[in-house]
Amino acid sequence: MHLIDISKLARAALGVLAVVVLTSHCKIATHSSGVVGQCVKGTCGHNQEYRKGVCETARCDNKKNGNADCCPGQFCRFDGTCTDIVTECASNTDCTAGQICQSRAEVDSKKNICSWPFPTTSGQCPAGYQLFNKRCIHDAPCGGICQSKQFCDIETNTCEDLPSIPTSDSSCEISCKSGKVKVLTDPDVMTFHQCCALQCECATLPPLQVGSFGKYAHGAIDNNEILIASYDETYGDLVLSHHRKDNGALVQVEFVDGVPKAGTVTGDVAGPRQGIKDPGPDVGRYSSLVIASDDIPRVVYYDSDNHVLKYAQKKGTTWNSFVLDTPGDVGKYSAFMTDGSHLRLAYMVQSAAKKAGGDAAPVTALRYAETANLNPTGASDFTFVDIDIRSAVSVPCGGSCQPTDTCVVDSVDGKEKCAANATDCTSIASDGQVCAKIDGATTSGIYTEDAIPHSTGIPLGVGLYPSMAIDSADQRLLIAYYDNATPKNPPFLNNKGSLKLASLRMDATTGLLPSTLVPDDVRVTVLDNGKVCDDATDYRDVGQFASLKVAASGRIGVAYLETSRPNDPVQNKLRFLELSQLPFSDSSFCYQPKSNSFSNTTSSIIATVVDNGIRNVGIEQVGADASLIFIPTGTDWSARIAYQDATAQTVLLAKEGSPWATSTLLGNSDNRSHGFFINLLTDTSGSWLVDVRLGFDAQGNVDDAVSVTPVSSKIQ
Repeated sequence: MHLIDISKLARAALGVLAVVVLTSHCKIATHSSGVVGQCVKGTCGHNQEYRKGVCETARCDNKKNGNADCCPGQFCRFDGTCTDIVTECASNTDCTAGQICQSRAEVDSKKNICSWPFPTTSGQCPAGYQLFNKRCIHDAPCGGICQSKQFCDIETNTCEDLPSIPTSDSSCEISCKSGKVKVLTDPDVMTFHQCCALQCECATLPPLQVGSFGKYAHGAIDNNEILIASYDETYGDLVLSHHRKDNGALVQVEFVDGVPKAGTVTGDVAGPRQGIKDPGPDVGRYSSLVIASDDIPRVVYYDSDNHVLKYAQKKGTTWNSFVLDTPGDVGKYSAFMTDGSHLRLAYMVQSAAKKAGGDAAPVTALRYAETANLNPTGASDFTFVDIDIRSAVSVPCGGSCQPTDTCVVDSVDGKEKCAANATDCTSIASDGQVCAKIDGATTSGIYTEDAIPHSTGIPLGVGLYPSMAIDSADQRLLIAYYDNATPKNPPFLNNKGSLKLASLRMDATTGLLPSTLVPDDVRVTVLDNGKVCDDATDYRDVGQFASLKVAASGRIGVAYLETSRPNDPVQNKLRFLELSQLPFSDSSFCYQPKSNSFSNTTSSIIATVVDNGIRNVGIEQVGADASLIFIPTGTDWSARIAYQDATAQTVLLAKEGSPWATSTLLGNSDNRSHGFFINLLTDTSGSWLVDVRLGFDAQGNVDDAVSVTPVSSKIQ
């Protein structure tokens, strides 16, 4: 077999008597999604069929030649007929890889098939799709890579063996470089049951699709844009997204850390991750971003593979990173800030040795670190201090169990093991025992549960949800944070977390902690321990999502979440504390549930329930992901708090007043869950709401998204 040049064949036919008259050319046909070509078939002789621009034996031989006798996009059936490889469909849910269900009359006039969308006449594709080989694709075509003796058939989205026609003198024998893949030059007229003469080319792969990013988002205002550090859970990377100030639109996404140095290239090498789809180290959770006076972004973040804290700083177009703190489990829940001359960060230590001095027994702590300049090159440029510290809390099974598992003690060897919860035990388990099936076991059994209660989604420790601000009047750095590892006094089984405040005195000359610390330099107080009045055993869990701000007038405020006691009906509330001066002794006020107010507050500390979640239609769970700012209002500064309504899946806004006024800041008209990782940002040019919206696209793919919404007029 060989490729027949149609023009030569036509010329030859003028001078030679032939029983076969063969003509072939392409015409343009209109498709519902655009314009495609159709091959006008020639007339072939007896027992012949027009395929690949020539007349071929009608019957294909799948035993001898596989599918090579057929056109691209076809397979050779057992009965010797070439059949199109199409997927019949009724809706998009019947299709995969981002293909849609559509009419393709030029392929099958009687039924809809799964196919890529066609671009518009101007070459535009639907949102989330990219133009490639005359089609709009969602995922990497053919997985982004085919073998040397194959080409990528965009119609079937599979790597197919090179056809037997054309032969080795055709363009389909070319080799493609990394970041490119071999395709048919014109899939409109070179695939399925009719196809003209075949030609191939090396097409640059579309840029690798940015993954599902936005979780652990932390934003900062740059001169011309909003920057957000977040976690791309598709690849396990730290990314930095750039957004316009005027409308919040996404401009670009930078991959900061997590891309492996080598891997399989399935996208354009000049695009995201250099086209490498392979995952690298899992980094980027618990990110915190600052932009210093030099306009250079800096990020601290958690390395999930190694359980360490990392630091990244951009230099020119390159990101440089290093491990900031290790060993142990360090770096979850971080706060990061700069005063223009120094870098300061606070973060949780869950299970690690003390940073300096003492024994090597694991501890949990709020750890503080600072630099004397803005350009550290390694961990040695930081000074570390453990601010609030206690013995590490033992986590059942090392925290390795899945949410549907229970950590149990195996009666055979006495060791802790994860076991799947089960209900098929023949006898009823007593208190402290569970019916479960140990991983790897064939049957269920009754086991003793680990005596330490499960963590409910967050670790047990000191220093969760840290939030920092500088109190210039007292030259102190303030850190509000959540502690769910220190027993309350008196201790009870259902005691949960408290809101705490660390106050660090800064040296007036250096702006850093004094080189030699005295007791007054570092103070730790309990701002709110959740105590309920008139009941010594009743404590609420308070302090999650702490958001601390100091107004230009010197007002100090903290917004935070109150949750119910375990086993009580769930009712989350938003609380706010105002500190007119720093309390250097534990606060002694208590909460009165019936009146929804506080007793024993003083002029130096005032507590308020901003939103108790009670609505005309019932109770809504409010207060998570609180973000506090102060805005100028006349001669004073007034508080504004953005927070999540988890029931309505919206973002609410609380405006300070008597009483506080609440309203919807961001609804959920797009059928997504809103209000995760909220940042309320403001400067002299405006205000912006950063939040993460969780949901799916039209094809059912996870499509979580970080969003920036200008809100200047709404917060006034």
